[in-house]
Amino acid sequence: MISANAALLSNDPVDLSAFGIDTISIDKAEAYLETSNVSVLGAHCRPGNYQAILRLLLQERRKNTNKRFLIFFEQLSSKQLIEINNVLGPNKTLPFSVELPFHEHFQDCFSDYYEREQNKQLLELVNEKNDELKKLTLDLERKVVERQNSLEASRQKNANAEKRLQVLKKTLLQIYQANSISEIEHGVSFALKKEFAVAGVQIRRPSQSNFSDKDENIRYYKTALKIGSKELGHIYFFKNGDLRFDAQEKRFLKQVAEAVSLSIERTVQYSGSQELKTQWEKTFDAISDPICLTDENYNILRINAGFLKQTGASQYQDHIGDKCYRALFNRDSPCEGCMRGQIFQIRNPAQTPASEVYDVYSNNLGDQGQAIYFQMYRDVTKDLNLQRQVIESAKMAELGTISSSIAHELNNPIGGMLNFAQLIKMDLDGDEDFYDDILEIEKGIIKCKNIVKSLLGFARKSFNAEITEINLVEVIEQAIKITELKTRSIGIVINFHHDQPEYMLNGRFNLLTHAFRNILQNSQESLIAKRRKNKHFKGLIEITISNDEKGTEIVIRDNGDGAPEEIIGHIFDPLFTTKDPETNSGLGLTLALQIVKEHNGTIKVSIDKDKKLCLITRFFKSEVQSGLSEF
Repeated sequence: MISANAALLSNDPVDLSAFGIDTISIDKAEAYLETSNVSVLGAHCRPGNYQAILRLLLQERRKNTNKRFLIFFEQLSSKQLIEINNVLGPNKTLPFSVELPFHEHFQDCFSDYYEREQNKQLLELVNEKNDELKKLTLDLERKVVERQNSLEASRQKNANAEKRLQVLKKTLLQIYQANSISEIEHGVSFALKKEFAVAGVQIRRPSQSNFSDKDENIRYYKTALKIGSKELGHIYFFKNGDLRFDAQEKRFLKQVAEAVSLSIERTVQYSGSQELKTQWEKTFDAISDPICLTDENYNILRINAGFLKQTGASQYQDHIGDKCYRALFNRDSPCEGCMRGQIFQIRNPAQTPASEVYDVYSNNLGDQGQAIYFQMYRDVTKDLNLQRQVIESAKMAELGTISSSIAHELNNPIGGMLNFAQLIKMDLDGDEDFYDDILEIEKGIIKCKNIVKSLLGFARKSFNAEITEINLVEVIEQAIKITELKTRSIGIVINFHHDQPEYMLNGRFNLLTHAFRNILQNSQESLIAKRRKNKHFKGLIEITISNDEKGTEIVIRDNGDGAPEEIIGHIFDPLFTTKDPETNSGLGLTLALQIVKEHNGTIKVSIDKDKKLCLITRFFKSEVQSGLSEF
């Protein structure tokens, strides 16, 4: 490390201790400099101390030629200044003033001093390294000479080896281009014919007979073909006439035999792998569900015929390299709920009305360095549809049981209350203050009794009951009563218009009630959604029933927001819903349509002239009997 300090020789009170610079009076300067070796030395020169300071500075110059000097002169003549510059060669010569930035000038000299010291050390280091380099150069030249002698000695040997190496390359090329044993024999014989005078080559497997080593009329060299401990047979190299194989040729032919062994093993494995590949591809394509192999970035590596059929593409290569979510669902990002490497379920995330649901069986077939995912998509939409229909039927059956229990439990108390209310009314004259209250109580009890009667009627008519003659007016009224349990409390009005008391139909009462209840519930939910936007909105559901020459038509319309045209064509699709699929199964209108179809009917959707959504249910004449007909 380079040491550095500084001092100023001056009799004036200049304090530079804050900058690490000592201020020494002229009379103490000599004693100070004997014990200190400063790097930068400044001096305040006046006519009276000029000679003494010049002497001290020359002594310091002789001690260290790199030492830097600062001369701060005061009242010196030009001759004295020229002498100082010629004799001492200071870094700076400045007129003295207590206002001078002494520390800055000292800092400049410090920088110059450090640079010179570093250059000096660098020069010493360069000289030292040059000496080492000269020694290394001499040693290297000696070794080069020794190496050249060694190379010259082996050059002839290498020339021969190079020639045989080219033969070996040619032989190996023939071996690895062959796809059968006969091709290997022909290729090796062709490659060795010129250099080794080989007339022919023959490979014999362990099950084949060998040539007799005692037959003196045949000149050949035989060596084993094996990989590790696995015996693959022998290879025979033949020569014409009395030519024999020397020791070097035999060593070379053993190398050829090793390559032939690997090639035979490769040929056998390749044939087996091709057969396995064919079997795997047939198995892969035999699975009807869409299957694909993808990398960690969702890029498709392989697909089966089921995947091709699902996407409608014509060739396998159409999807290789494409994203699985784009190929299957036309998305720009991975499917929501995708958990590769696990078993999970997703709903078709594309903006289509189909709303298919898939069980996805995913497994990572790769290793830690590379992920390869096997993914099989099984469309479980129909299964879920059936499952939900079963659950819906079970719920309705359970509802019937619960309704029956509730109706029976409430019937007796309600009957008692009605009797007591009517007895009280009979004892009154009609002019009492509370007479109107008694009438309201009686009215409320009768309403409760009618609700219980409706529940009991709903419970008694089983969904699996036999087909009987039923009145569509009663069916719709029953559906209205069930719906009004919720709609009346939120201000939704249901108006039912019919020109005659009976519209007869052969069918199941509760199934049709359930169908119309689902249709009314769809209108009810639409009105509730609109009411959330406008608290002053008055919901209205209108039901009309009429006969014509084709049969009976029931029109249900509401004054909700309706539905977009692209939605209307799909509202009967299984599991299709514009609401939250977790709380809305999307099966209400699907079940309604199914029930109506079972009764030889249809349901159509339209928008009337007032922009209201209309669901038109029609039962055809073969199943409908008007109450006014001759039947």
